Amino acid sequence: ETLTVKVIRGGDELEGFSVGAVRANGKATMERTSKAGMVSIAIDAPGWWLLRGTELRRKTDGTWESDFTTLTFFVQDK
Repeated sequence: ETLTVKVIRGGDELEGFSVGAVRANGKATMERTSKAGMVSIAIDAPGWWLLRGTELRRKTDGTWESDFTTLTFFVQDK
């Protein structure tokens, strides 16, 4: 199966945002959102999953700021 999500920040689709998926056993993948803010992740096993993403931005003073998001969900065995 595939999980497709849309990433939005401030009401706009967020292009090029890295979204990671981690299974409970530690297997991880990372994909980037399309111009429309969409990303599809293969969900290939039952169990607990974590979606995660962090946006880092360099400020004009040379420091960094970031926003992050996470989502956990459970996939039942067929």
